[in-house]
Amino acid sequence: MRVCEHGIYIKDGHRIGIEHCVLCRKCEDACMSGALKFAGQEYTAEEVIEIVLRDQDYYRNSGGGVTASGGEPLLQHEFICELFRKLKKNQISTALDTAGNVDFKRFEEVLPWTDLVLLDLKIMDEELHRRYTGSSNRQILQNAKRLMEVGQRMHIRVPVIAGVNDTSENAEALKAFIDGATNVEEIRFLPYHNMGLAKARSVEIDMRTFVSPDEERMKQIRSIFGEIAK
Repeated sequence: MRVCEHGIYIKDGHRIGIEHCVLCRKCEDACMSGALKFAGQEYTAEEVIEIVLRDQDYYRNSGGGVTASGGEPLLQHEFICELFRKLKKNQISTALDTAGNVDFKRFEEVLPWTDLVLLDLKIMDEELHRRYTGSSNRQILQNAKRLMEVGQRMHIRVPVIAGVNDTSENAEALKAFIDGATNVEEIRFLPYHNMGLAKARSVEIDMRTFVSPDEERMKQIRSIFGEIAK
Protein backbone atom coordinates (compact mmCIF):
# COMPACT_ATOMS: atom_id res chain seq x y z
CA MET A 1 0.00 0.00 0.00
CA ARG A 2 1.24 3.50 -0.89
CA VAL A 3 -0.24 6.44 0.96
CA CYS A 4 -0.58 10.14 0.18
CA GLU A 5 -0.50 12.36 3.25
CA HIS A 6 -3.52 14.21 1.89
CA GLY A 7 -5.88 11.28 2.36
CA ILE A 8 -5.46 9.22 -0.80
CA TYR A 9 -4.27 5.62 -0.74
CA ILE A 10 -3.74 2.86 -3.25
CA LYS A 11 -4.51 -0.76 -2.37
CA ASP A 12 -6.43 -3.16 -4.61
CA GLY A 13 -7.81 -0.16 -6.49
CA HIS A 14 -7.98 3.37 -5.16
CA ARG A 15 -9.94 5.56 -2.83
CA ILE A 16 -9.94 9.33 -2.96
CA GLY A 17 -10.39 11.55 0.09
CA ILE A 18 -11.86 14.46 -1.86
CA GLU A 19 -12.07 16.70 1.19
CA HIS A 20 -8.29 16.49 1.67
CA CYS A 21 -7.15 16.69 -1.96
CA VAL A 22 -4.75 19.55 -2.79
CA LEU A 23 -4.07 18.41 -6.38
CA CYS A 24 -0.56 17.19 -5.56
CA ARG A 25 -1.04 14.27 -8.03
CA LYS A 26 0.78 11.80 -5.77
CA CYS A 27 -2.16 9.41 -6.10
CA GLU A 28 -1.53 9.35 -9.85
CA ASP A 29 2.12 8.41 -9.27
CA ALA A 30 1.14 5.72 -6.77
CA CYS A 31 -1.40 4.00 -9.02
CA MET A 32 0.41 0.84 -10.11
CA SER A 33 -1.91 0.11 -13.04
CA GLY A 34 -1.81 3.65 -14.40
CA ALA A 35 -5.61 3.77 -14.29
CA LEU A 36 -5.79 6.89 -12.10
CA LYS A 37 -5.20 9.98 -14.21
CA PHE A 38 -5.84 13.67 -13.78
CA ALA A 39 -8.22 14.98 -16.42
CA GLY A 40 -7.15 18.62 -16.21
CA GLN A 41 -4.05 20.34 -17.51
CA GLU A 42 -2.62 23.78 -16.75
CA TYR A 43 -1.91 26.10 -19.69
CA THR A 44 -0.74 29.66 -20.05
CA ALA A 45 -2.74 32.01 -22.28
CA GLU A 46 0.05 31.81 -24.85
CA GLU A 47 -0.15 28.01 -24.90
CA VAL A 48 -3.92 28.12 -25.40
CA ILE A 49 -3.54 30.62 -28.26
CA GLU A 50 -0.97 28.37 -29.92
CA ILE A 51 -3.46 25.48 -29.84
CA VAL A 52 -6.36 27.64 -31.07
CA LEU A 53 -4.42 29.08 -33.99
CA ARG A 54 -3.93 25.63 -35.45
CA ASP A 55 -7.60 25.85 -36.47
CA GLN A 56 -7.82 29.56 -37.23
CA ASP A 57 -8.89 28.97 -40.85
CA TYR A 58 -11.84 26.91 -39.62
CA TYR A 59 -12.92 29.60 -37.15
CA ARG A 60 -12.75 32.34 -39.76
CA ASN A 61 -14.59 30.34 -42.41
CA SER A 62 -17.30 29.07 -40.04
CA GLY A 63 -17.79 32.24 -38.00
CA GLY A 64 -17.07 30.27 -34.83
CA GLY A 65 -14.64 31.05 -32.06
CA VAL A 66 -13.59 30.24 -28.51
CA THR A 67 -15.85 29.94 -25.45
CA ALA A 68 -14.51 30.30 -21.90
CA SER A 69 -16.61 28.00 -19.77
CA GLY A 70 -16.15 26.20 -16.48
CA GLY A 71 -16.83 25.87 -13.62
CA GLU A 72 -17.03 29.62 -13.47
CA PRO A 73 -14.53 31.33 -15.81
CA LEU A 74 -14.87 34.70 -14.07
CA LEU A 75 -13.23 33.22 -10.98
CA GLN A 76 -10.12 33.35 -13.19
CA HIS A 77 -10.97 36.67 -14.83
CA GLU A 78 -7.36 37.84 -15.15
CA PHE A 79 -6.52 34.77 -17.24
CA ILE A 80 -9.70 35.21 -19.31
CA CYS A 81 -8.82 38.87 -19.98
CA GLU A 82 -5.37 37.92 -21.22
CA LEU A 83 -6.71 35.05 -23.31
CA PHE A 84 -9.54 37.07 -24.87
CA ARG A 85 -7.23 39.99 -25.70
CA LYS A 86 -4.93 37.64 -27.58
CA LEU A 87 -7.85 35.96 -29.34
CA LYS A 88 -9.28 39.28 -30.55
CA LYS A 89 -5.81 40.34 -31.71
CA ASN A 90 -5.93 37.26 -33.94
CA GLN A 91 -9.48 38.09 -35.17
CA ILE A 92 -11.06 35.13 -33.35
CA SER A 93 -14.46 35.68 -31.75
CA THR A 94 -14.97 35.12 -28.04
CA ALA A 95 -17.85 33.96 -25.82
CA LEU A 96 -18.13 33.93 -22.04
CA ASP A 97 -20.20 31.11 -20.49
CA THR A 98 -21.06 32.23 -16.95
CA ALA A 99 -23.47 31.74 -14.06
CA GLY A 100 -23.02 35.45 -13.33
CA ASN A 101 -22.70 35.19 -9.53
CA VAL A 102 -19.59 37.37 -9.25
CA ASP A 103 -18.81 41.03 -8.68
CA PHE A 104 -19.64 43.02 -11.83
CA LYS A 105 -16.10 44.46 -11.82
CA ARG A 106 -14.97 41.09 -13.18
CA PHE A 107 -17.40 41.46 -16.08
CA GLU A 108 -16.16 44.99 -16.74
CA GLU A 109 -12.59 43.76 -17.11
CA VAL A 110 -13.53 40.99 -19.56
CA LEU A 111 -16.33 42.59 -21.63
CA PRO A 112 -14.11 44.78 -23.87
CA TRP A 113 -12.83 41.57 -25.47
CA THR A 114 -16.09 39.56 -25.30
CA ASP A 115 -18.36 39.17 -28.31
CA LEU A 116 -21.09 37.13 -26.64
CA VAL A 117 -22.17 36.33 -23.07
CA LEU A 118 -23.91 33.00 -22.41
CA LEU A 119 -25.70 33.61 -19.10
CA ASP A 120 -27.44 31.00 -16.94
CA LEU A 121 -30.66 32.11 -15.26
CA LYS A 122 -32.03 29.17 -13.32
CA ILE A 123 -34.84 30.46 -11.09
CA MET A 124 -36.31 33.96 -10.90
CA ASP A 125 -37.74 33.73 -7.37
CA GLU A 126 -35.00 34.46 -4.82
CA GLU A 127 -36.33 32.13 -2.11
CA LEU A 128 -36.62 29.18 -4.49
CA HIS A 129 -33.21 29.95 -5.97
CA ARG A 130 -31.64 29.86 -2.51
CA ARG A 131 -33.47 26.62 -1.65
CA TYR A 132 -32.21 24.73 -4.68
CA THR A 133 -28.78 26.29 -5.25
CA GLY A 134 -27.79 27.42 -1.75
CA SER A 135 -27.29 30.99 -2.94
CA SER A 136 -29.33 34.12 -3.58
CA ASN A 137 -29.92 35.12 -7.20
CA ARG A 138 -29.82 38.84 -6.39
CA GLN A 139 -26.29 39.46 -7.67
CA ILE A 140 -26.94 37.33 -10.76
CA LEU A 141 -30.03 39.33 -11.73
CA GLN A 142 -28.30 42.64 -11.00
CA ASN A 143 -25.46 41.63 -13.29
CA ALA A 144 -27.92 40.50 -15.98
CA LYS A 145 -29.64 43.88 -15.84
CA ARG A 146 -26.33 45.72 -16.16
CA LEU A 147 -25.34 43.57 -19.13
CA MET A 148 -28.64 44.46 -20.77
CA GLU A 149 -28.12 48.15 -19.98
CA VAL A 150 -24.70 48.24 -21.63
CA GLY A 151 -26.03 46.41 -24.69
CA GLN A 152 -23.83 43.33 -24.38
CA ARG A 153 -24.88 40.58 -26.80
CA MET A 154 -26.38 37.79 -24.71
CA HIS A 155 -27.88 34.33 -24.94
CA ILE A 156 -29.73 33.18 -21.83
CA ARG A 157 -29.84 29.50 -20.93
CA VAL A 158 -32.35 28.01 -18.50
CA PRO A 159 -31.88 24.43 -17.23
CA VAL A 160 -35.48 23.25 -16.79
CA ILE A 161 -36.25 20.86 -13.92
CA ALA A 162 -39.69 19.33 -13.39
CA GLY A 163 -41.31 20.53 -10.18
CA VAL A 164 -38.64 23.19 -9.62
CA ASN A 165 -38.59 25.87 -12.33
CA ASP A 166 -40.83 24.47 -15.07
CA THR A 167 -43.74 26.66 -14.00
CA SER A 168 -45.48 29.27 -16.11
CA GLU A 169 -44.85 31.72 -13.25
CA ASN A 170 -41.09 31.33 -13.57
CA ALA A 171 -41.25 31.69 -17.35
CA GLU A 172 -43.46 34.79 -17.14
CA ALA A 173 -41.13 36.34 -14.55
CA LEU A 174 -38.16 35.78 -16.88
CA LYS A 175 -40.08 37.23 -19.80
CA ALA A 176 -40.91 40.37 -17.80
CA PHE A 177 -37.28 40.61 -16.65
CA ILE A 178 -35.88 40.74 -20.19
CA ASP A 179 -38.71 42.82 -21.67
CA GLY A 180 -37.30 45.37 -24.10
CA ALA A 181 -33.74 44.01 -23.99
CA THR A 182 -32.91 43.87 -27.69
CA ASN A 183 -29.42 42.56 -26.94
CA VAL A 184 -30.85 39.26 -25.63
CA GLU A 185 -30.77 37.33 -28.89
CA GLU A 186 -31.82 33.91 -27.68
CA ILE A 187 -33.25 32.05 -24.70
CA ARG A 188 -32.42 28.36 -24.72
CA PHE A 189 -34.41 26.07 -22.43
CA LEU A 190 -32.42 22.95 -21.56
CA PRO A 191 -34.26 19.93 -20.08
CA TYR A 192 -32.55 18.52 -17.00
CA HIS A 193 -30.69 15.22 -17.36
CA ASN A 194 -28.88 12.82 -15.00
CA MET A 195 -25.81 12.28 -17.18
CA GLY A 196 -23.41 13.37 -14.43
CA LEU A 197 -24.89 11.15 -11.72
CA ALA A 198 -22.71 8.08 -12.28
CA LYS A 199 -19.56 10.21 -12.43
CA ALA A 200 -20.46 11.98 -9.19
CA ARG A 201 -21.02 8.68 -7.40
CA SER A 202 -17.72 7.30 -8.71
CA VAL A 203 -15.87 10.01 -6.75
CA GLU A 204 -18.15 9.67 -3.70
CA ILE A 205 -20.17 12.85 -4.26
CA ASP A 206 -23.79 12.56 -3.14
CA MET A 207 -25.56 14.35 -6.00
CA ARG A 208 -29.24 15.12 -5.63
CA THR A 209 -31.41 13.82 -8.47
CA PHE A 210 -34.34 15.55 -10.14
CA VAL A 211 -36.83 14.77 -12.90
CA SER A 212 -36.70 15.90 -16.52
CA PRO A 213 -39.74 17.82 -17.81
CA ASP A 214 -41.73 16.18 -20.59
CA GLU A 215 -41.60 17.58 -24.12
CA GLU A 216 -45.12 19.01 -23.92
CA ARG A 217 -44.15 21.11 -20.91
CA MET A 218 -41.01 22.30 -22.72
CA LYS A 219 -43.14 23.39 -25.69
CA GLN A 220 -45.48 25.30 -23.38
CA ILE A 221 -42.59 27.17 -21.78
CA ARG A 222 -41.00 28.04 -25.12
CA SER A 223 -44.33 29.26 -26.49
CA ILE A 224 -44.37 32.04 -23.87
CA PHE A 225 -41.30 33.57 -25.52
CA GLY A 226 -42.02 33.06 -29.19
CA GLU A 227 -39.22 32.94 -31.77
CA ILE A 228 -36.50 33.96 -29.33
CA ALA A 229 -36.91 30.63 -27.45
CA LYS A 230 -34.91 27.56 -28.45
